[in-house]
Amino acid sequence: MNQTGRQAGGTHHLDSFLEMLFNTIPNPIFYKDRDGVYQNCNDALSKGILGIPKEEIIGRSLYEFPDLIPKEFADIYYKKDQELFETPGTQNYEGKVRCAKGEICYYNFYKATFLSDTKEVLGIVGVMLDISDYKKTLKELDDKNLTLNRLSITDALTEVYNRRYFEDIFEKKLNLLNRHKQPFALMIIDVDFFKDFNDVFGHQLGDVALQKIAK
Repeated sequence: MNQTGRQAGGTHHLDSFLEMLFNTIPNPIFYKDRDGVYQNCNDALSKGILGIPKEEIIGRSLYEFPDLIPKEFADIYYKKDQELFETPGTQNYEGKVRCAKGEICYYNFYKATFLSDTKEVLGIVGVMLDISDYKKTLKELDDKNLTLNRLSITDALTEVYNRRYFEDIFEKKLNLLNRHKQPFALMIIDVDFFKDFNDVFGHQLGDVALQKIAK
């Protein structure tokens, strides 16, 4: 085999390797031209996101998949693409994606403009990172923090605000009322002979009585 033949064979193997690597990467990858038309993508995008063969994606734009890409999502992607075309460089943002199974997932988009030798923008290369589990964990932490905060300022039995909350909020509310010259009243209610009630009817019914009084 002559030198030219060896070079052609090496180029073929390199192309095959790059194609295999491209499709093995679990993150969705795509390349769009200056008109926003897909020129290539890997299996993670075609199968995992859109759920169709890549041959049906290449040569088409975002808005040509109305059953797969909700318009409100497509509008966001299109706007971001235009921003990157107008200001070439890199771009990173978080967005919602409807995946092949119909579920809504969260992805970080990492995109960059692809330039010619004359610095003309030819298109956009993009990589997507699934952050759905991270977003779910954040939401769970937020929910737990809200629950803990509510428990810290609430009486467990009656579910009314406790003294800690009263002391935190009373002065602030009073200052606000004074600043706006609003009237203010404070009422303290004492439950008479409550110990006698507990002694006669028991603490369980006493708790019920307190809950009803609080309501």
